[in-house]
Amino acid sequence: MKTFRLAVIGDPARHSLSPKIHSMFADALGVSVSYEAIDVTSDRLAEFVRSSRREFDGYNVTMPHKETIIPLLDTLAISAGECGAVNAVRNTGRTLEGHSTDGYGVLRSLKPVLGEVSGKHAVIIGAGGAAIAAATAMVKAGAKVTVVSRREIELPGTDAAYFGQLNEVCKDAEVIINATPLGMAGKEEFADFEFLSGTAAVVFEFIYKPRETQLLREARIRGLETVEGISLLIWQAAEAFRIFTGTEVSDEVVSEICKKFETFV
Repeated sequence: MKTFRLAVIGDPARHSLSPKIHSMFADALGVSVSYEAIDVTSDRLAEFVRSSRREFDGYNVTMPHKETIIPLLDTLAISAGECGAVNAVRNTGRTLEGHSTDGYGVLRSLKPVLGEVSGKHAVIIGAGGAAIAAATAMVKAGAKVTVVSRREIELPGTDAAYFGQLNEVCKDAEVIINATPLGMAGKEEFADFEFLSGTAAVVFEFIYKPRETQLLREARIRGLETVEGISLLIWQAAEAFRIFTGTEVSDEVVSEICKKFETFV
């Protein structure tokens, strides 16, 4: 049986849950995988990419390399080209292919509670890489997307709004996504949650630590359906695992790992 040599790179990468998650996929699916976390500083990124052609079948990419790695790769999948970021690299033996699996993770996470997103209004709070990946995937899937941020942003196919307009744009939203660090452990919180009043939207939190953020608590108090950040974390990893190994990760395996999440975070 072939053993796939995989990794996650970042600065730092040692905190990443990717080795644990991919090992759990491998155990559940009977795939042989070796997976390590490697700290790669920006000045060593080009050197790592060169050596990866000989040493790895694939690797995940985390901050701060998701954009700067692009010129070092041979090709980009449509998913990465559309959002301008890479979080998974596949070595075909001839080329290094850059992929983005975040958008896939967003759509799969929403499917159980929202079904298909086509025709639905999504409000995405934030304008970083995860927000752009989510917005790009949802626009492509036929959703109406409003991106709310503190700075002016132009993203094809989306409407733009500022934080001061959050209450207004959320009123007719069918999904509200927090793609900012607000509410993350050790970070500042939302100033208020008035934007959750008067809406029937599904609330999707990208943060997974803590598992239940104040945003999720406030949404549940108001009787709104919620999606936890762990779902995105596992689904985007599942798509990367498929890209690396050619093996699909089933809904059942994803569900089981989500349930076990608190035991290994």
